Amino acid sequence: MTRKKKNPTILTMPPFPPLVWDGSAWGGRIPLNSWKGFQTRLGAYESVSADTPSDGIVCVCVEPAEPPPTETSRKQPPSATQADANRDFVDCERAIHDRIVQAVVEFYNSVVDTYIEYRVPDLPPALDSPDQLRGLIGLNFVHVLAEEKDGVCYIGCQFGCEWDEEHGLGVMTHGGDVVEVGASTGRSALRTRVRHMDLWSDVVLPETNQRL
Repeated sequence: MTRKKKNPTILTMPPFPPLVWDGSAWGGRIPLNSWKGFQTRLGAYESVSADTPSDGIVCVCVEPAEPPPTETSRKQPPSATQADANRDFVDCERAIHDRIVQAVVEFYNSVVDTYIEYRVPDLPPALDSPDQLRGLIGLNFVHVLAEEKDGVCYIGCQFGCEWDEEHGLGVMTHGGDVVEVGASTGRSALRTRVRHMDLWSDVVLPETNQRL
């Protein structure tokens, strides 16, 4: 006898879009108009999913808040601080986009020689304008993390990029500011960065409510 599939758990919690539980986190999609015209990278492992430029729709992944002591299920709704961080990120997306693009241009110019030496094809030797990034990267995921500092949650942006198809590109933001740019290997890696960067000595770990 075929088992009947369970209906997915859908969470309606503005300002988030409708979110679906995937077994470890809440997922949905949001429009970010500032990322229109970049590559469309909604495929697996940040791969290009369409030949046409992005329409600004990207995936959002929201970590569940840690369960209270009386609960054992990980299927907890996002925290109020996560909701606030998501609202601010969307409301200020244009300004945050500009900061991310400028940081990525600087990062690209600092590492491109290495990728050219490894014979990654068709890479410009340097970027003179942020507009040159449009054909090189695409936003795949926005990760609203549970980790916070000074009452503000971190948000990680996961991109696919032409110079490193295997590892992609990750940008960590906090309060709308860019705090790190580097390779991206998904949500768990973004969380690990928050926990282990010496720069972030006041990050609150939700499991223990202790500071690093």
